[in-house]
Amino acid sequence: MERRSDDSQERLINSYKYVLSFMIFIERIRYKYYKEFLTMSKYYSINEFSKILGVSAQTLRNWDKNGKLHPHHTSSNGYRY
Repeated sequence: MERRSDDSQERLINSYKYVLSFMIFIERIRYKYYKEFLTMSKYYSINEFSKILGVSAQTLRNWDKNGKLHPHHTSSNGYRY
Protein backbone atom coordinates (compact mmCIF):
# COMPACT_ATOMS: atom_id res chain seq x y z
CA MET A 1 0.00 0.00 0.00
CA GLU A 2 2.80 2.39 0.83
CA ARG A 3 4.37 1.90 -2.61
CA ARG A 4 1.24 3.18 -4.37
CA SER A 5 1.25 6.28 -2.24
CA ASP A 6 4.89 6.99 -3.09
CA ASP A 7 4.17 6.52 -6.83
CA SER A 8 1.19 8.87 -6.64
CA GLN A 9 3.18 11.50 -4.82
CA GLU A 10 6.04 11.20 -7.28
CA ARG A 11 3.67 11.60 -10.27
CA LEU A 12 2.05 14.59 -8.60
CA ILE A 13 5.43 16.21 -7.94
CA ASN A 14 6.52 15.58 -11.54
CA SER A 15 3.27 17.12 -12.77
CA TYR A 16 3.84 20.21 -10.65
CA LYS A 17 7.41 20.49 -11.93
CA TYR A 18 6.19 20.29 -15.51
CA VAL A 19 3.52 22.95 -14.97
CA LEU A 20 5.96 25.23 -13.15
CA SER A 21 8.56 24.85 -15.91
CA PHE A 22 5.94 25.68 -18.52
CA MET A 23 4.79 28.77 -16.61
CA ILE A 24 8.37 30.01 -16.28
CA PHE A 25 8.91 29.45 -20.00
CA ILE A 26 5.79 31.47 -20.87
CA GLU A 27 6.79 34.32 -18.54
CA ARG A 28 10.24 34.51 -20.13
CA ILE A 29 8.68 34.81 -23.57
CA ARG A 30 6.28 37.51 -22.36
CA TYR A 31 9.08 39.45 -20.67
CA LYS A 32 11.31 39.30 -23.73
CA TYR A 33 8.48 40.41 -26.03
CA TYR A 34 7.36 43.33 -23.87
CA LYS A 35 10.91 44.42 -23.09
CA GLU A 36 11.77 44.61 -26.77
CA PHE A 37 8.43 46.17 -27.64
CA LEU A 38 8.47 48.91 -25.01
CA THR A 39 12.16 49.80 -24.97
CA MET A 40 12.49 50.65 -28.63
CA SER A 41 13.64 54.22 -29.02
CA LYS A 42 11.25 55.28 -31.71
CA TYR A 43 8.08 57.23 -31.91
CA TYR A 44 4.84 55.37 -32.47
CA SER A 45 2.21 56.36 -34.98
CA ILE A 46 -1.22 57.07 -33.59
CA ASN A 47 -2.45 53.65 -34.75
CA GLU A 48 0.52 51.79 -33.21
CA PHE A 49 0.15 53.64 -29.92
CA SER A 50 -3.61 53.14 -29.80
CA LYS A 51 -3.05 49.36 -30.12
CA ILE A 52 -0.52 49.44 -27.28
CA LEU A 53 -3.01 51.24 -25.04
CA GLY A 54 -6.02 49.27 -26.25
CA VAL A 55 -8.01 52.31 -27.33
CA SER A 56 -8.97 53.69 -30.72
CA ALA A 57 -6.96 56.28 -32.62
CA GLN A 58 -9.95 58.61 -32.35
CA THR A 59 -9.79 58.32 -28.55
CA LEU A 60 -6.16 59.50 -28.67
CA ARG A 61 -7.18 62.43 -30.84
CA ASN A 62 -9.94 63.29 -28.36
CA TRP A 63 -7.51 63.07 -25.44
CA ASP A 64 -5.19 65.45 -27.28
CA LYS A 65 -8.04 67.85 -27.96
CA ASN A 66 -9.20 67.70 -24.31
CA GLY A 67 -5.68 68.06 -22.90
CA LYS A 68 -5.51 64.59 -21.32
CA LEU A 69 -2.63 63.22 -23.38
CA HIS A 70 -0.55 65.03 -25.94
CA PRO A 71 1.62 63.46 -28.62
CA HIS A 72 5.36 64.02 -28.31
CA HIS A 73 5.20 65.90 -31.56
CA THR A 74 3.10 66.15 -34.67
CA SER A 75 5.04 65.69 -37.86
CA SER A 76 3.95 66.18 -41.43
CA ASN A 77 2.87 62.54 -41.54
CA GLY A 78 0.79 62.67 -38.34
CA TYR A 79 0.85 62.35 -34.56
CA ARG A 80 3.87 60.71 -32.89
CA TYR A 81 3.77 59.28 -29.38
